[in-house]
Amino acid sequence: MNFSAEINVFNNIDKLFNCLSIEPFIKTDRSSVKILKDEKKLSIRILAKDITALRAAQNSIMKLLIVFEKMKNI
Repeated sequence: MNFSAEINVFNNIDKLFNCLSIEPFIKTDRSSVKILKDEKKLSIRILAKDITALRAAQNSIMKLLIVFEKMKNI
């Protein structure tokens, strides 16, 4: 069974794209992450072979988003 999730971000698109595009989590044996950017939003699409891999990838992304959000307030 395959699973997918998408996270859309509408603020600080360029800075966030630059931060996320260098991360090594883009592809593993069980999941992959695609980062797409247009003028209005940044989309992070996660594809996984199982629900555990999907959750792990989401958690990794969410941790980075939390750090990014905290850093922009400094």
